Amino acid sequence: INGHADQAEPCFAQAERWDPRTAAWPYLRGMWRASTRPALGRPYFERALPLAKTAAEKVAILYRLAIIQVEAGELDGARQTIDSLATAEPNGPQGKLAAALLAVAENDRATARRLLMDLLDHPCAAVQSHRLLASLLSDDPEQSRRLQEKLERLQIDQPWPDPFLLLMQPYMVNRSGQLQRIAEYGRHGRLAEARAAYQELTAQGPDVDASLAFGNILVDNGQWAEAEEVFRAALAAAPRQVRLHFQLGVLWMTQAEALLAQPSNKKAVEALLGQALAAFDEVIALQKDHADAYVKRARVLIQMERADEAQSAVRQALSLRPEFPEAQWALGELHALRGANAEALRHFEEAVRLAAPDNARQREALERWRRKVKL
Repeated sequence: INGHADQAEPCFAQAERWDPRTAAWPYLRGMWRASTRPALGRPYFERALPLAKTAAEKVAILYRLAIIQVEAGELDGARQTIDSLATAEPNGPQGKLAAALLAVAENDRATARRLLMDLLDHPCAAVQSHRLLASLLSDDPEQSRRLQEKLERLQIDQPWPDPFLLLMQPYMVNRSGQLQRIAEYGRHGRLAEARAAYQELTAQGPDVDASLAFGNILVDNGQWAEAEEVFRAALAAAPRQVRLHFQLGVLWMTQAEALLAQPSNKKAVEALLGQALAAFDEVIALQKDHADAYVKRARVLIQMERADEAQSAVRQALSLRPEFPEAQWALGELHALRGANAEALRHFEEAVRLAAPDNARQREALERWRRKVKL
């Protein structure tokens, strides 16, 4: 982890001899072997798999095995591994990416495109997804060009969360290790440790990536005030950072939606929706092809009962990303508000069709809506 892999491998081998029931030791040996040629890590990952004790451990191992199998052309085996991956983490991003790579290998372009669309804004898969998707859009050169342009503005993909590397992170001395430590602590619900790692990394000044990682952990845990402080501090140092404006918009929209059920909160909701709308407008001003910002803007406008503006925002999102489940869902909501239930149903069903097969959230929402309007 600190650039001394050759020295680490015999230590892991000795640890495996002393502690043969722990998956970490063969897994970490596999990581070292795979760093020179991925296939060399395979026997170690296979040895680690039956020792995995948590879903997160299974996901880490299965993902690496699936990628190795796809690259080796073992597509039937890869499909079985990806099925196991989906069982360990339903609708998980690593399962989606592995399934997309399998679909590319099988020349199933439609499936690959649908899966990659869901990963365009994922911090661990955005670059790879943009690159792959652009290559799959030969029938839509304009969309391919936009993806290539956005790809040029992206940085590298962040590492996937990995519970085994979490064991090593207290000993990491580089920035990427500190960022990964924040993400892993958040993933495992260790908020105090995530906060300490964030504070350590930002002790000398604001850090956009650390602020986004820790701020999103705070949002997930309902710590909205602290999340806003974290995002604002980073934004003061990087006022044109699109990701910070976007996450502030998401934060305010999330707060507003949580307060909507209580009439006494009407003024607070209006203020939060206004802040969210301004944040998404700023994102669009800085990056005009940000499809997610248009959809989030539409959701805010729907809550503000500005349906015509919301529809315009959704249409703009679909022009940028035609197979966008959230945009189709927003169109369904707009038609439902107007009482056009048959048209709403068509868009809701299209959203479910475009979403990942194991995405239960939208299917359940569709069934609830059907029962409500008796369609």
